Amino acid sequence: MKKAILVLVIAIVTVSFLAPTVKALNTDSIKAQITQLQKQIVGLQEQLTGTCHNRPLWDWHYCTSLCPCDAGEGDCDLDSHCNNGKCALDSGEKYGQSKWVDVCEGEVILEEVVEEVEAEEVAEEVVETETALAEQEVEPSFTLSLADTTPLTQAVSFGSKEAAFLDVLVSPDNDNSDVLYSLKACFFSIKEGVSSSAGRLEIYNIRLYDGEDRVGFKDRIGSDDGCAVFSDLNWDVASSTSKVLTVKGDILKNTGTEALFAEVDGIVGNVITNTPPGSLSVSLSSDTPDPSSVKLGTMEAPVFKFIIDNPLDEIVFVERLSLALEGSLEPDDLGAVTWKVDGEVLGESYFGSAGANYGLASIFNLSGSPIFYISANSAAEIEALVDVKEGATVGNNFQFSLLEEFYIDTISNHNIVGFPLKSNNFTIITDADCYDSDGGINEYTLGKALKDGYVNYDACVFKYNLKEWICTKAGDKLYKLIDCPEGCIDGVCKKVEGNDESSGIVCIDSDGGKDFHKYGSVEHGAGDVIDNDACESETILKETFCDNGYYSYESYDCPEGCSDGACLKQTAFDEVEDNLASIAEKIKNILEKFKSLFK
Repeated sequence: MKKAILVLVIAIVTVSFLAPTVKALNTDSIKAQITQLQKQIVGLQEQLTGTCHNRPLWDWHYCTSLCPCDAGEGDCDLDSHCNNGKCALDSGEKYGQSKWVDVCEGEVILEEVVEEVEAEEVAEEVVETETALAEQEVEPSFTLSLADTTPLTQAVSFGSKEAAFLDVLVSPDNDNSDVLYSLKACFFSIKEGVSSSAGRLEIYNIRLYDGEDRVGFKDRIGSDDGCAVFSDLNWDVASSTSKVLTVKGDILKNTGTEALFAEVDGIVGNVITNTPPGSLSVSLSSDTPDPSSVKLGTMEAPVFKFIIDNPLDEIVFVERLSLALEGSLEPDDLGAVTWKVDGEVLGESYFGSAGANYGLASIFNLSGSPIFYISANSAAEIEALVDVKEGATVGNNFQFSLLEEFYIDTISNHNIVGFPLKSNNFTIITDADCYDSDGGINEYTLGKALKDGYVNYDACVFKYNLKEWICTKAGDKLYKLIDCPEGCIDGVCKKVEGNDESSGIVCIDSDGGKDFHKYGSVEHGAGDVIDNDACESETILKETFCDNGYYSYESYDCPEGCSDGACLKQTAFDEVEDNLASIAEKIKNILEKFKSLFK
């Protein structure tokens, strides 16, 4: 700073004292006055700061490597003689000296020194601030989820253009969120049952659609991660509404890939399988029954609904349909399976209980004639309804599956793709008896007790007690109050070693832990509970996170205030204002030192 003051002194003294008299003096007189002023300045410098120079300014040996000069001083001979590393040869005339004087170059007027101060001491901070602000602006403040319109497991001919992978529902988190700036879509391929990042020879030309309007395009995916990053998306999303963004891509032929799927921000779409030309396909119906419980003695419980698609220009005759029973339920616990095609009853079949037909229920004509047909370029919806016997074991579960092509036979042996295909899972319950899902007192596993059509879930009472629901030997339903030394959360006692799969609960933090400046949410419980970061007051944030695999939260005092579920960062405008105030203070100090030189 002292060296900068000296440069400024030279400039101001030269301008202030020379300018008024230059017309009245000849060249020799001007040089004489300049020399006199230089001596005065050197004297002032020695009084103010002391100096390593033992010769007068502009002496041929004034600047040396051991005592380098600042900008505007000389004489120098080498760049090492200058603090700024630049010795300008034969530039003395610009400084009122002989042209042969070499001067350490630098700007010497006040305005430009101020610019130098800004550039050296403020520019880096401003750039960092602007970068932080830009990152803050491009960071999405949205919740993404899988839209109901996402295609179900589907079969397409590889080589198809604009195959629809998934629909992402984009919901603004607050009124200020109206533009989605970026999105990352990653693609995966399945070969021999193993998934890995897709390659550029499998999928290309990735497109994002808002309805029929294309809002993003990337001609290729990353060679290492199979992802397409839309960093300049700028997609308008109206505040307080939700919009659907469709991810599509072109699939290359002859990839050797069995199937493909896409993922956006942890949202995974359904699988796209390869349909060779002339193939039929199977897929779940959009209204296939959800997972639920089935009471003992239920007749024609709807459990499975799927579609057979015929893209051919010919009628397809179906000869046989077969279902496989999976789960803990025995085939003898089930009665008839009623088959329907497009809502019309086709017939009944029963699950085999021994030999090769164990757990299989097939419908076919003994004569070998077709059981139904599918018209050219159309589809048929198949529904399976099952009778549950009164003697079935309560608590056992079951589901149906189509695992291999031979479960659907056609007269012409058409190729059929889309497997595996499974129904949802169902559990046998009863109105009369009491059923405990975790088998009694099991404080480390989330359970429920069912009786008379009512269900009670294990639940925490205060912080260290668990209300554990059980069934007695007499068939009554009641609860026991269990002490939890490590605490209770989501209907289970915490384990010292942390949560594991046996508990039946999860904890998934969207922002990866304690991030006070980022809005996030935690999915916990059985996966059906979501708690969001939230402002409890203008300065207090409730930050949700996972602790040792269990849901937790804490209250945090935000120094800059709390808004929209996150602590406010110091804004770029605040930082610029602070920087300007700092610059003003520095300029003030410089001027004060100027004044002190002439007192």
